[in-house]
Amino acid sequence: MYRGNSGQYQYSVWGQGIDRVYRMTASTPWLLSSLGSSQNYNPTAQCADVSWVWLNDTGTKMYLLSWVVGTWFWGTNQLYQYSLSTPRQISAWVTYDTVSFDFSSQDSSIQAVAFSTDWTKMFACGASTQTIYQYELGTAWDVSTATYGWNAFRNISGSAVIWVWFRPDMSYMYVANNFNTAGGSWNNL
Repeated sequence: MYRGNSGQYQYSVWGQGIDRVYRMTASTPWLLSSLGSSQNYNPTAQCADVSWVWLNDTGTKMYLLSWVVGTWFWGTNQLYQYSLSTPRQISAWVTYDTVSFDFSSQDSSIQAVAFSTDWTKMFACGASTQTIYQYELGTAWDVSTATYGWNAFRNISGSAVIWVWFRPDMSYMYVANNFNTAGGSWNNL
């Protein structure tokens, strides 16, 4: 699930045969009980069994991961990039940018991805290696320009890393694992 900075829209995904990205609108920003009308998009031409969604800050780019069923976790090796002709509107024209990024040389099960506030860094949660990987984007928002930088953190919480989030000023990183037994925040990144 992803909520933009305004709290007006919530994006969620349904994989495993349903294969849809949904956008719901909140009549009162950040209030879940006010979520109402929805839009949806089917990305299966590129990204079957979608498992994760993120939009850039202008709402003109959308990023999707897809499911891979493993022994005890789900993940993927590919991140797909799309353009939205109308910002934040997934019922309008959505175009696959013919751009994807392959994480397989670092981890076989990427659970989630987060971006720096200037969109020049990408962080991927690797469940297989219990590592958060950092990538540099040569061009902001364009995952085809991503290059592997360095391992930001290894063996996070002793379990598969499934989620990472940053404070807007990038001073803290928040992490969760798949067993809800550990998580934490780190500063001075």
